Amino acid sequence: MEKIRSNRRNFLIQSSVAAVATALGVSTSSGRSFAAAPYTAQTNPKAFLGKIAPHIFLSMAACTIALKKATHPLVKKFTTFEMAETKALSDILREMGAGTPPMNARGEQVLKDLQTESGKAFDLRFLSAQAEAHAALEDLTVSFLKSPGEDKHAKHLAMATLPAIREHLDHCKMLLAEAAK
Repeated sequence: MEKIRSNRRNFLIQSSVAAVATALGVSTSSGRSFAAAPYTAQTNPKAFLGKIAPHIFLSMAACTIALKKATHPLVKKFTTFEMAETKALSDILREMGAGTPPMNARGEQVLKDLQTESGKAFDLRFLSAQAEAHAALEDLTVSFLKSPGEDKHAKHLAMATLPAIREHLDHCKMLLAEAAK
């Protein structure tokens, strides 16, 4: 089961690079930045990536802390999977010219809280932050899919990643219940 999940995750990540690069008209090997596109903010794939990037980078920063501080065995395992995925996604975003977005006040507070928490309180705070990030990613992705944009590649990317986002959100909720015991 774990091998199937890993293969699916690798497929989604590799497909994401090709689909988003094609959708945005960039060459992922050249490192070119996004060109200005005549889209609205709602349908522009670059704008969509700009909206999801802060959640991905916050998740990666939280996982970096959790790799050292998580105590529950299932939280540790979740953290390793999430770190690998957010690392791959952040690399994709950087490669496509999105860069690392500045941390907003909410993100800074989450990271500060994670630095000060320990034990069970840390695990619960980390999982809550992950659930919050995944819920935001789900909302942004669903909104993008409902938008009238004609960019089929970006829509396909969003359609392919939405089930994984929802799976992670459900996993966070399950782990929250388990870690709270």
